[in-house]
Amino acid sequence: MKTMTRLKKLSFSIFMMFALVISFEASAFTTQKDISFGNLSRDKYDLYLPKNVTDNTPVLFFVYGGGWTSGNRSRYSFVGKSFAKEGIITAIPDYRLYPEVTFPAFVEDTARAFAAVRQRFPNRKIFVAGHSAGAQIGSLLTLDERYLAQVGYAACNAIAGFIGIAGPYDFLPLRRDKFKKIFPEDVRQDSQAVNFASSSNPPVLLLHGQRDRTVEAADSVSLSRKLKAAGNPVEAKIYENVGHIGILTALGALPSFGTPTKADMLQFMNARSNLPTGC
Repeated sequence: MKTMTRLKKLSFSIFMMFALVISFEASAFTTQKDISFGNLSRDKYDLYLPKNVTDNTPVLFFVYGGGWTSGNRSRYSFVGKSFAKEGIITAIPDYRLYPEVTFPAFVEDTARAFAAVRQRFPNRKIFVAGHSAGAQIGSLLTLDERYLAQVGYAACNAIAGFIGIAGPYDFLPLRRDKFKKIFPEDVRQDSQAVNFASSSNPPVLLLHGQRDRTVEAADSVSLSRKLKAAGNPVEAKIYENVGHIGILTALGALPSFGTPTKADMLQFMNARSNLPTGC
């Protein structure tokens, strides 16, 4: 199984390069940083607010990746700035990482962050999105009802839709020792989003690059098939000639070289922002 073999050391130098060269007009949005959602050191999220917020402005709750071992919300400020400039309120939380914790702590932390954002915006449509490991976390937040139940919510009422970008959803068996430690055997089956696709779920958009060799597109295809078989609203888009990093950097302000990640996300959110949230 090749899906997990390359989930290691994503090039943060690439992320930083894009973050540094992206320029936005400061007047287009405001930023609120280091907002607490708990008492732990990583219980923080950053918020990017468009200048012109209306009653129908949706919220994007973005979960970054990093192989469950690395990452920081500040490295993904380009995502928050990019969507805020498009009129989308964007929240980007941190969560604890391995080896400090193992699964399912990543999802539990993210559920607490989501609850804080939901409480801040109780009447707005909130879309959960994630890239790579963040997509795995976001998919479980959306599909496995236990995480939101722990913080007093249900996905069908709280999440307007889920957008998975290059996510691992069906990656057993594990072959690398590191991942066997990250996902202990007694909870390993619970780490697979495909195991929670049979019940009623919010709408799902799955985006993946055909040339992704870190997380292969077969994961998105597998989850899409499971969701569709259960009668859930799902759309999967596989981009030709796109890899694991390109599908993410296309969210920024630099030329996306034809990769429509951002456009597809905006279309998905805008189409559902005026519809009732539900499954």
